[in-house]
Amino acid sequence: MIETMSIKPGFVTMPCFQIRNITDLKTVLQEHTTVKSVFTESADLSKMSEDKLYLDGVVQQAGVRVCVGGSSSNSLTSSAFTSQRVIKESVVVDRPFAYALYNTVNGIMYVIGKVEQPVWDEEDIVGEDSSIETIKM
Repeated sequence: MIETMSIKPGFVTMPCFQIRNITDLKTVLQEHTTVKSVFTESADLSKMSEDKLYLDGVVQQAGVRVCVGGSSSNSLTSSAFTSQRVIKESVVVDRPFAYALYNTVNGIMYVIGKVEQPVWDEEDIVGEDSSIETIKM
């Protein structure tokens, strides 16, 4: 699907959103790689420490935040496109939507997710009375 997409001049209006996800990678590493012994007491991590060490777990934490002033995920790009031509298309994202952070150079999809209840006020994300829920990836 991504191969058939093209960039067109236009403007996208969308709500602020953020996601956070914590994933336990221990099982994935044990089942799909050769990394098994480091999770046992017989692990040899002597090059790291003189103490008898082994891994209890591996956790990955990821997050994406998109808002009026820009976005981060450890950095998404802005959603406005400019051109010398008249803007021909404008999209308002006022319903549930899917999003993706995709590297067009190496073809890697970094993040893909969905927003089911868009929130239009940045205060809803950063304020204490936030009505936005953290979206699980």
